[in-house]
Amino acid sequence: MQLNEQEARQLIRTSIALHQELEHKKHSPPPQKEKIGHTPPHPGPRTPGGRLTDISIDLATNLAELIRDLAHRVTPGRELPAEAIPLLRWLQFNLQAAMQQDFIQDVLDEIEQQRKQLTGLLQPAEPATQSAKTFNTATAVLQVLQMHGHLKTREDLRNWANRGYISRVKDRQGRSLYCAAEAIQHIEHQRCTAKHLID
Repeated sequence: MQLNEQEARQLIRTSIALHQELEHKKHSPPPQKEKIGHTPPHPGPRTPGGRLTDISIDLATNLAELIRDLAHRVTPGRELPAEAIPLLRWLQFNLQAAMQQDFIQDVLDEIEQQRKQLTGLLQPAEPATQSAKTFNTATAVLQVLQMHGHLKTREDLRNWANRGYISRVKDRQGRSLYCAAEAIQHIEHQRCTAKHLID
C-alpha cells in the first residue's frame, strides 16, 4: 500500500479516533445482569476491559516497535510511550519528515491493518459525511476564526487543506469552500501539541 502524505494523514486521523473509541470501551464494560439471591462465593480478580485491554496492549506494542524506531531517526533523543494514541499523534505531527524515511510504508501498512481490525472489532458509527458538514467561503471561515481569536489567512486554509488537516470542496462557481469547525479543531490541536512539546 503506497500512500501519499495527505492519504497518510487521513489514515492516522481515523486510527486515532478508533483507538480513542477502544479506550472508551475498554474502560466502560457493559453492565452485568444482576442475579438476585446469588453471590459468587469467591469472586476472582477482574482485569478492567478484559479482551479489549489485551488487544489494546498488542496493538500499542506493535506500533511502538515501528514508530519508536522512526522517532529515533526523525527526532533523536525523543522517547515515546508504548501507547497507541501518543505514538500516532507524534507521527501525525512529524509526518512530513517521517515520509522521507525508507520504511515509512511499513509503518503505514501496520496502521492500516490495525484500522481494519479495530473497525471490525468496534463497528463504530459511520463518520459524518461531507454533505453533513457546513462549508463556507474562505472569507466566511476566516471571519469565524477571527471571532474565536484566531487571525489566519487564505494561504493558511489552502495549506491545511493541501496537507489533509481540513476538508475542502468546490462550489458550482469553482470556489474553494472550507469547514470552519475543522479549522478551529486543527488550530486547537496545534496549540495542544505545541504546549506538550514545550512541557
